[in-house]
Amino acid sequence: MDVNDRRQNIDAFFEHYSDVFNNAIQADAPDVEQNAALYSECFIGASPFGVQCGRNDRELREWLSEELKRIK
Repeated sequence: MDVNDRRQNIDAFFEHYSDVFNNAIQADAPDVEQNAALYSECFIGASPFGVQCGRNDRELREWLSEELKRIK
């Protein structure tokens, strides 16, 4: 895979990610499962409070549910 192919794959991923996120914050009932599917089994998250390794589990879904409601 050359650099242009990788770039297209990355662009397509983030376009899909933003579509799923935007749909979730515009919907009456956000699709938490569709949003959780964007995360790998173990992922890194960063905020002003630091960097953490997260797991794609029940806690992530609970957090996503609350955050998507809060962002609305």
